[in-house]
Amino acid sequence: MSGSILQSLPLDSAKAFWGLPFCATGKQPSFPEDTQSLIPKLPSGALDPLVRNLNKVLKDTGNPFFPLGLLWLVFCVSMFFDFKEFIGFEGHIMLRCFGIVCGLIWAIVGLICQTKRKNGFRTSLEQWNGAEGATHGVHAEIGGKDG
Repeated sequence: MSGSILQSLPLDSAKAFWGLPFCATGKQPSFPEDTQSLIPKLPSGALDPLVRNLNKVLKDTGNPFFPLGLLWLVFCVSMFFDFKEFIGFEGHIMLRCFGIVCGLIWAIVGLICQTKRKNGFRTSLEQWNGAEGATHGVHAEIGGKDG
């Protein structure tokens, strides 16, 4: 970062509790549309393409907790509780294996969504900085001086 922060965009962190990743993500965090630039170098509307792209990335990579969170719950129950006396040793081993598979599915989907979100943010920022930002002599980045 070569200078001080000229403008910060607030993030509405409200998100859906129920939905499916990749297809029905529900409400996801978003930046406010029609954000006016506080920077004299940027004309009004210059931030709109960036905000639209970032909001699209947030929407496309959303991963609500339910119903996939139930896979995590199955994983935890299968790992932390002993069901040998109810379902026998073989059943208990099968339950643990099923729990591990559920945990892996939950973790892999979450990792895919996080990676796509990070890469989408990076791509959107690089495109905006190379086009609109370079035209007006400013650049956008995620985080601040300390993060």
